[in-house]
Amino acid sequence: MFRHWKKMLGLGMAGYAGYDYTTREKIMWRNLRTLKAGAVILINYKWRFSPENVEQIHEETAEELYNMCRENDGLYVKFGQAVAASEHMLPPSYFKWFSLLQDKAKAVEYEAVRKIIKEDLGSNPEDIFEEFEQEPVASASIAQVHRAKLKTGETVAVKIQKPNIQKQFGYDMFMHKLFLQVLEYAFDLPLTPFHESIEENLAKEIDFNIEAENSKKCKILFQKLGRKEIYVPNIYDQYTSKRTLVMEWIDGIKITEESQLVQQGYDIKGILNSIIEAFAEQIFITGFTHADPHPGNLLVRRNPQDTQKQQIVLLDYGLCFQVSENFRLQYCSLWKSLFLQDSQALKDIVKQWGIQDDEQFASFQLMRPYNKNKPLTDKISKEDVYNLQMKFKGDFKKMLGDTNKFPKDLLFINRNMNLVRSINKKLGSQVNRINLMAKYSVKGLHEDTNTLKKKFNLIWFETRLMFSSIFYKLVQAWFKFFKGKGFEDILDEEMKKAIQQKYAEYGMVPPDEKTFNA
Repeated sequence: MFRHWKKMLGLGMAGYAGYDYTTREKIMWRNLRTLKAGAVILINYKWRFSPENVEQIHEETAEELYNMCRENDGLYVKFGQAVAASEHMLPPSYFKWFSLLQDKAKAVEYEAVRKIIKEDLGSNPEDIFEEFEQEPVASASIAQVHRAKLKTGETVAVKIQKPNIQKQFGYDMFMHKLFLQVLEYAFDLPLTPFHESIEENLAKEIDFNIEAENSKKCKILFQKLGRKEIYVPNIYDQYTSKRTLVMEWIDGIKITEESQLVQQGYDIKGILNSIIEAFAEQIFITGFTHADPHPGNLLVRRNPQDTQKQQIVLLDYGLCFQVSENFRLQYCSLWKSLFLQDSQALKDIVKQWGIQDDEQFASFQLMRPYNKNKPLTDKISKEDVYNLQMKFKGDFKKMLGDTNKFPKDLLFINRNMNLVRSINKKLGSQVNRINLMAKYSVKGLHEDTNTLKKKFNLIWFETRLMFSSIFYKLVQAWFKFFKGKGFEDILDEEMKKAIQQKYAEYGMVPPDEKTFNA
């Protein structure tokens, strides 16, 4: 009897595996790949890892995780792209592999797109659009974009969610939580407290009705801030649903196409300044922030109202969030204390967030080494950068302390700041990012300057900002003249040199320059 049921169970599982393989979602196969990748991580880092094979372990594990994300597609590609955006915190092998995911999102066939439009909007594409390009102009992790023309003549971008995303979401989030639980148990790191916030925000991101509302809110707030150089495309509400979003078509140059921007006479420094200031205003003043400003979501064009002026077009509002007023003010105070090196104020703020190591946390926020005894204008040594990376890896758990108090919105603020930092670096580090953040943190406090003491403090702060800007310009000019690179590039290079030196000290073969550059 037992053999009979065992055989039936085996046949049933084999039958389901066959059925699952033929479906678009491939739930079981995706989960099996994830479990395999989790096992590889455990085996490699828990039992095989040693000073002699560290590079081999990094390479093998990064490749395994990359293959998992590439094959599973969907949200896995999004997770992988987030890893690629954190290159300054990860071994070079991970950046080498995960950066390949930037252009690896698979597109779905036109028939699937047509079916979604029919189901969500109640009409076939030919009934809504005069023209509809069947080949997508872009394909991302959860959606793809087609160019079309409405019956009324307007050219539009039609964003269509991939048909498997909704069905895969619950399973993907379950596997994400399981993945974190295993890593948490194996490596004694506080990872699962962040799962709930990630799942909540991703659930919003796959609802295009929410994205449409985020877009309109950003448009209103930028107008209130007087940011005429930041443009938010118009949304066509009548063609918006959970899986379909129709918006104004915008022609522009991707923010990182530096040679093309220079050739057409754009002011790179002015563009960077506008981007950093606009996002600083979102973080410190409105509290409503776009958390996904990667290069594909930032285009540059001439202002249609005044072609002498340039304009930055901000796309994709799926991942936006609103922080509480209390947290916004706390975060403003945090950055003010960082710049003024008010160590007691810094400790008081991070203590409320359950963070025990204030200097380590400050380094994480600034994305550069922080020392309370050194002003932010001091030159950063390679020892500082190496110690930052080593300390972060070794003391992550200690730094966080009580994860129940940790504000989860910091995950998305840091995502925004990390992407903005990488754009600044890509375009030559022409803008003092830290200075601008500090400037808007003080503006965000809306402090009363009626008292003589507060007026003096504000003047003193502005003076320090001015000297910091002068110092940054001198350092930037020095690096450009003698090394031909920007400030953020020098930071990364010093980190690489420090790591290579430490490998040599321990008798290990250091990664070569080709590996780092990859």
